[in-house]
Amino acid sequence: MNQELTASSILSLFDTTKAQTASFADKVMDAVNDGHLDPLKLKVQLKAMEDIITQLSDRQDFKEAVTDAAAKYGRGRHEFYNAVFEVKATAGRYDYSADAEHNRLKSLIKARENFLKTLPESMDYVSGDGEVCKVQPAKYTPGADTVFVTLK
Repeated sequence: MNQELTASSILSLFDTTKAQTASFADKVMDAVNDGHLDPLKLKVQLKAMEDIITQLSDRQDFKEAVTDAAAKYGRGRHEFYNAVFEVKATAGRYDYSADAEHNRLKSLIKARENFLKTLPESMDYVSGDGEVCKVQPAKYTPGADTVFVTLK
């Protein structure tokens, strides 16, 4: 009997526990390490999965559907489908853009950071009150090499 692959049937493959997903990840890496799975092909497949997750998670209709479904259970923690859902408010944010002093200080900090990035070595300077101070250049830590994937 052939079972048709649908979006729902493919997603049902991921109805697993945290331990099962960790085991699956280990098995995938075993296949890579044993030479049975091309790591570049896997990277492309993972990128596709990431894109699907992002596209769904960013959709307003998805967010509303999840919020509406969770609202039926009320605030607090609820266990379903090998997971714990928690309905709660996210952190609020402050907007400082209307404060001129904040904007001025932020601009000064950015200018100082740019200055420290260009400083080739530490140097002494005399502060406004006559004290001799040392200024250190910003320490640069290079990022690690990684492989970026863009799907066509």
